[in-house]
Amino acid sequence: MNKVKKVINLLLIFLWCSKGFGYNLPLEHWFNVYIEDIKIGYCYDGIENSIYEGKSCLKETIFMDINLRRFDTKIHLKMGSSTYLKEDLTPIYFKYTEKMGEQIREIEGRLKDSKFYVKSKLADLTNEYVFPFEKGVILDDNVDDYLRLKGYKVGDKFTVRAFSKDTLKIEDININVKEFKKEKGKEFFVVETELKGLISTHHIDKEGYTLKSEFAQLGVTMVKTTKEEALKEYSGSIDIITEYAIRSNKSVDDPRDVINMNVSITFSGGIPKNLSGEDIKKTSIDVIKDDTAICTIKKDDFNESQALNIPILDKNYERYLKSTLYEESNDESIIKTARGIIGEEKNSFKAAKEIVKWVYSYVKNKNFSVAFNSAKETLKLKEGDCTEHSVLASALCKAVGIPTKVCGGLVLMKDKFYYHMWIEVYVGKWIGMDPTFNEDIIDAAHVKLSEGVLDEEGRFNLLVDILNYFKNIKITVFNLKLKK
Repeated sequence: MNKVKKVINLLLIFLWCSKGFGYNLPLEHWFNVYIEDIKIGYCYDGIENSIYEGKSCLKETIFMDINLRRFDTKIHLKMGSSTYLKEDLTPIYFKYTEKMGEQIREIEGRLKDSKFYVKSKLADLTNEYVFPFEKGVILDDNVDDYLRLKGYKVGDKFTVRAFSKDTLKIEDININVKEFKKEKGKEFFVVETELKGLISTHHIDKEGYTLKSEFAQLGVTMVKTTKEEALKEYSGSIDIITEYAIRSNKSVDDPRDVINMNVSITFSGGIPKNLSGEDIKKTSIDVIKDDTAICTIKKDDFNESQALNIPILDKNYERYLKSTLYEESNDESIIKTARGIIGEEKNSFKAAKEIVKWVYSYVKNKNFSVAFNSAKETLKLKEGDCTEHSVLASALCKAVGIPTKVCGGLVLMKDKFYYHMWIEVYVGKWIGMDPTFNEDIIDAAHVKLSEGVLDEEGRFNLLVDILNYFKNIKITVFNLKLKK
C-alpha cells in the first residue's frame, strides 16, 4: 500500500497559494499542512520575475515537505516544482520532482510550436509524450492566478482547462464561488473546486490570497502562516495507515479464511457521483439504494483446465497487456524473469499462479518504507508492500501474455478495513489474485473499489475512486462465512 505520495500529489493539484500578478514581486507565501489538526509538514510558494532562454517571464517555485508514519516506519516526502510562464499564464517550461526514500520521480514539460512535450521519468525508465496545446490552457498550479486575472463574484460557476501533472492530460477543473463570509475578523470568499470527483474548498480574501484550503476527502487542511511558523520544528505524528482505516462491526483473524461476506457502505454525504453508470462495474458493488451501497462477495471458483493458453492475444484485452511506467512488461529483465518462473507452462491460470507464488516469496522485505516503486525497481530491491507486490506480479503476467488489471480497494483484517492493492488476470474469465497474501484466488474479504492499468492517468483514477471511501462512511459486515 502506498497512499502517502498520492495524497500529497493531489494537494499540489489544488494548491491555492497566493501569487498574484500585478503585485510587487518577488512574492512568497507559507502554509502549515495538517491532518486532523496535527501538523504533518509545510508548503512554500513563491513567484518572481525571471529570464528563460533570453526572454523575460515569471518563475514560480513550489516546495512541500511532509513527515508521516506507516505503522512504525517513518516517511519523509519532498515534492517541488519550478515553472516558467508568461504573464497571460501560458506555460513555457516546468520541472516537477518528488522524492520519497531513495526513489525520485520527475516530470518535465516544455511548450514549443503549439505542442507540449512532456517527459516522465521513474528510476531509469523515461516515457515521452507530445500533446497539442489548446489556447487558454494553463498548468494545474495556476488556477488561482487564472481566477485573479479573470475576476469573480459569488454565484459564479465556470470550468478551467488545465494540464494535470498527475494524469498528464488536459483536464476540466470546475470552480464554484459559493459565498462571501466574515469569520474571526477575516473576510473571504468560499471557493470550491472539483477535478474528476475530488473536491476541495478554499478561503480566499478580497485581494485574492488564500487563507485556508480544505481537502475533506483526504482529511487534509492547509493554513496560511509565517515563514518562521512553517519552518518551526513540530512533534506531531500521523500514522497514515491507521488514520485511513475504517472500523468494522466484525473481526477476522485472517482474511484468507473468508469465503463469503456481505457489506453495506453508507455514505453520510450521499452516493459519490463516480458510483453511477459504468463506473460501478469496476467495483464489488451490486446494489445501490438511497445513500447505501451493498456488496455481495463470494470467493471465486475456477476450473484451471478451462483456462486459455498463453499468449492471450484477444484484441478486447490488449490494453491490459501494455507496458506502463510502473509495469515495465517489455523490459528484458522482466521478460527473462517471467519466462524463468513459468518454464514451458502454457496454461494461463497455472502460469499466473506460479508468478503470484514466486512474487510472494521473492519480495522478502515486506515493509512500508518504499515509495510507489515500479516492477523493475521491485525486482531489484526485493522489498515493498501490496503496491510493489501487485505491480511486479502484473508486469510479469503481462510479459508472458496474460492480460492483467491492478485493483484497489479494502480488505478486512482484524476489526478494520485497510486500503489494499491486488491484481486480476484474464484466463478466459477475470480472476482475482493477491501476491501479497499468496492467493491464486482471492478471498471474500477483498472489497474492490477500482481497477485499471497503472499509467499516469490510471494511477490517479485509482486514487480518486478509493478516496470516496475514507471519510464520512460507515461499513457494516453481515453474512460473514469462514472456511472450516
